[in-house]
Amino acid sequence: MHPFKISKIFTIVLLIWAILFVALAVTVQFFVLRGRLQQEFEDYKSITLGLTEKVFLDVQDPNQLKNLLSFLQTVKTPRWFIGVRVISGSSDQDDVNFLRLGDEWKQHAEVPSGLQKEALVLRREVSHPLWSAIELFFANDELTNRATSALVSTLSYLVLFAGASALVGYYVLKRNVVRSLKSLKTDMTRFGNDVRYRLPRYPVQEFEEVAQEFNAMADKLYKSQEDVQFLTNLSQEVFNFIDQPLLITEGNILITYNLAAETFFGLSRVDCSRPVDHFNQTIDKLLRKAASEHVHRSSVIERRVKLKATSNRLYDIHLTKVKGKSNFFAVQIIDVTEMDRAEKVQKVQSQAEMLALVAGGVVHDLNNILSGLTGTTSILKYLIESNSVIESSALKDKIALLEACSSRAVHLSQSLLHLSTRRDIEYKAFDLNQAILNALTIAQSNAGTGVVFQQEGPPSPVYVMGDIARTEQIILNLLINSIHALGVMAGKEAAEGLIRLKVQRLSPQGILPAMFPELKKESYVRLRVTDNGVGIPNEIQKLIFEPFFTTKSRETGSGLGLSLVLSGMILQKGWLNLFSKPGLGTCFDLYFVPQDAVAPPSRKPLKLMFCNQTIPITEDLLAAYQEENIELDLYEDLPDSVSWDGYDGLLIDSSFLLEEPSPFVSGYLSERKAIVVCQCPEIMKIPGVSAAHVISFPFLWEDLVQVF
Repeated sequence: MHPFKISKIFTIVLLIWAILFVALAVTVQFFVLRGRLQQEFEDYKSITLGLTEKVFLDVQDPNQLKNLLSFLQTVKTPRWFIGVRVISGSSDQDDVNFLRLGDEWKQHAEVPSGLQKEALVLRREVSHPLWSAIELFFANDELTNRATSALVSTLSYLVLFAGASALVGYYVLKRNVVRSLKSLKTDMTRFGNDVRYRLPRYPVQEFEEVAQEFNAMADKLYKSQEDVQFLTNLSQEVFNFIDQPLLITEGNILITYNLAAETFFGLSRVDCSRPVDHFNQTIDKLLRKAASEHVHRSSVIERRVKLKATSNRLYDIHLTKVKGKSNFFAVQIIDVTEMDRAEKVQKVQSQAEMLALVAGGVVHDLNNILSGLTGTTSILKYLIESNSVIESSALKDKIALLEACSSRAVHLSQSLLHLSTRRDIEYKAFDLNQAILNALTIAQSNAGTGVVFQQEGPPSPVYVMGDIARTEQIILNLLINSIHALGVMAGKEAAEGLIRLKVQRLSPQGILPAMFPELKKESYVRLRVTDNGVGIPNEIQKLIFEPFFTTKSRETGSGLGLSLVLSGMILQKGWLNLFSKPGLGTCFDLYFVPQDAVAPPSRKPLKLMFCNQTIPITEDLLAAYQEENIELDLYEDLPDSVSWDGYDGLLIDSSFLLEEPSPFVSGYLSERKAIVVCQCPEIMKIPGVSAAHVISFPFLWEDLVQVF
C-alpha cells in the first residue's frame, strides 16, 4: 500500500466538502422555491375565487367586466399568471380578453395566436346566462426559468465560495504543512551529509513529534556510527598489523589487501576490482579453481609455491571462505622457505634416526644370516677336506640353506636401499603388497619376538598410484610408532602385542567424501594399520601431525614422522585418517588411488534401523547414504523388540553393548539380521559379540553386502 500525499488528501477532502455543500444548497433552494410556488398557488386560489365572485355570481351587474379588470389590477397576482379569457355564451356577444403587459392589465380584442400556443391554458366550463367558460393563461416556461435561474445563482455562489475556500485552504496548507514538509525534507537531506545535525522545532505538532523521535534516533545512530567507525579502524589496524600478505577477493577479483600485501606485490588502489592475474597468475589460477569447483571446505591450502619468478623462496597459500559471503575468499601468503629447509634437514635426520633405530635389528639379522652362511660353509669345507663321501641329499640341504641365507640378506639389503634412497617422488603404479612386505621386513628386525605382525587382504598384487619408496617410508613410520606404542610408550622393556595390516579395495561411493572432504567419489584402496598399544589421548590427536610435535623422548623420536606420513599421502593424492582409544589401541587408515577403478559390488536398496548413541552422523552423511540408496532410520534407544516390516536389518551402536547384550540382540546377531557398528573393530572389543558381527564406521557397501 502506497502512502498518500498530503496535497491529495486535502484535495479529496475539499472535493467531498464541496459536493456536500452543493447538495445542501440545492436542497435549501428547492424548499425555498417550493415555498414561493405554494404561496403563489394560494394567491391563485384567491384570484380564482375573486373571478368567480366578480363574473359568475354577480350576474345582474352591467359593469361586471370593468369590475373584473379593476380586480385584476388591484389584486396581487403571480407573475406567471398572464391572461384571462371569458368566453361568451351566445354568438351575439364577443369574448372578453384581459392580458397583463408587465405589471398592468388591459383588455384586448383577442388573444394573440402565439400566446395561445406558448401559454399553458386552463379551461373551465361554467353555468351562466352570459358566459359559457373561462380560460386562464399561464407562462409555460416560468417554472423552468425560475428553477434554472435559482440553480445558476446557487452554483455561482458555490463556485465563488469554493474558490475562496480553496485559496484559504491552500494558503493554510502551504503555510503550515507544505512549508514544514519542505523544511523537514531539507533538514533530513542536511542530516544525510552531517550526522551530527539535528532537526529544529516545527509549528505543526505532528511534525514536532516526528522531529523529536528522529533526533532521538539520530543520537543513537551517531553513537552506533562512532562505535562502528572505531571497530572499523581497529579491524583495519589489525588487518595491517598482520605481517603476512593478506588479500580479500570475490572469486578471483581483488577487493582489498593489507600493507604487507601492498609491499609484497607492489599493489595500488587501482588494482582493486581487477582480476588477481593482473599481479599474480598463480594465485589467480588457484582462486578460479576453488570457485569453479564450488568447494564446500572452509579452507584450501596450496603448499610450497614460488610466487615470484626471480625469487627462490617458497610460500604456502591459504584460501579461506568468508562466512556469510558467497564466493568470497581470504588469501593468506605465508613464507615457508626456512621451514621447508628445516623440514628437509629434519627429514634427513629422521631417516638417519630411523636407520639408526632399525640398525640394531638389521645387524642382528645379518649376523644370524652370516652365521648360517659361515657355519654351512665350514661344514662343507670340512667334508671336502676330510675326503668324506658327501651324500647328494645332504649337499642339497646345505646348498638350499646357503641360498636361503643369501636371499634373506639380499632382500634385507634391498629394503635398506629403498629406505635410504633420496630422490624425487615418482607417481606411477606399484604393488602395495610389495611395499608392505618391504616395510615389514625392516620392522620385524626391530620389533622383537613379542610383537606379532598380521597381514590381511587380497593375496594377488594390489596396484596403486604413487611412489613405492615414499609409501614404504610411510608404512615403516607407522609400524615403528606401533612398536613404540607396544613397548617404550607402554613402559615395557620389550614390545609385546599385535600389529595388523589390512588392505581393502573400495568402490566409488559418496559416503567417503561426506566423511572426509579431501576424498572424491572415486575408487580407493584402503590400508588399515592397527595396534593394541597404549592409544593416543583425545587432546593431542589433532597435534600429532604437526611438524616436530612428539610425546616421546629426544632419544626416541624427532616428532617429524607423522608429519611426513601426512605430507607423503597428500603428495600421492591420497589421504589419512586416525582413530584411537586410550588403553585400547590406534588405527591409521591410508587411502591410495588405485591404478584401475574398483568394480562396485552387487547392490540393492537397503532400509536399515540404526540405534545410535555416540557415533557422529551428520546431515551430509545422511544425504550421502540416501544417494547410495541406503535409508537410515535413526533411534536413540535400543528397543526391546523389532518389527522387521519394511526393514532389511538392524544396526546397533557398540556403546549399547558395553555390558552383556540383551537376549533379543544376541538372537538377531546369530541370525545375521543385526550388526554392531563401531569406529574400529580391530581395536575395540565388544563383550559377547564376535568379530563377524561387527563393521566399522563409516559402514560402506563393501561392509554391508557381506551382511545384508
